[in-house]
Amino acid sequence: MNRADDISFYIPARNCGRTLDACLRSVQAQTLEPAETIVIVDTRSTDETLQVAASHPVRLVVQTDGTLGHARNLAIQSATTPWLACCDSDVTIAPDWLETLAARRTGDLAGIAGRTDEQSSEAPDRWRALHMPHHWGDVPLLNPFMLVSEVLFERAALLAVGGYRNDLNNYEDSDLCQRLRDGGYNLAYEP
Repeated sequence: MNRADDISFYIPARNCGRTLDACLRSVQAQTLEPAETIVIVDTRSTDETLQVAASHPVRLVVQTDGTLGHARNLAIQSATTPWLACCDSDVTIAPDWLETLAARRTGDLAGIAGRTDEQSSEAPDRWRALHMPHHWGDVPLLNPFMLVSEVLFERAALLAVGGYRNDLNNYEDSDLCQRLRDGGYNLAYEP
């Protein structure tokens, strides 16, 4: 297994005890190992999120208040590397996900995201998969409308645009992508 000493991986975690173990196992199974894995654990969770996170070899960062945008900013502040990968806690990523995105890094890209295919049987996720898919198809693109939460970002670019909005619990990824493009940064979609 190769190691990427320049990439930290983070997962925001709140009330995700049911899905977090599978998510973390998929991160640990990557063909390109990140330098560190950080779980932003929200202490307001009412399930076993903290216990599941603590059962894995990860660095825990505690979030006691704030939104998802705030959790993502805690990760940006806590990371020790120039690149920051992330996925949501209800996601499992393919074993070559990080390696594929990392291979696309060039000097002019601030973010690269892959294809996200909904697998959940929950009604809202099935609706989103049909009407608002979290991918842009089968062809690589430069500067799509947005990159979703399964993404690799250059940390300096995130800091340059002020990170995520702390007041957003939804659409924080859309807002960030727009501010990155407005700031002259390029984003890539890699299916």
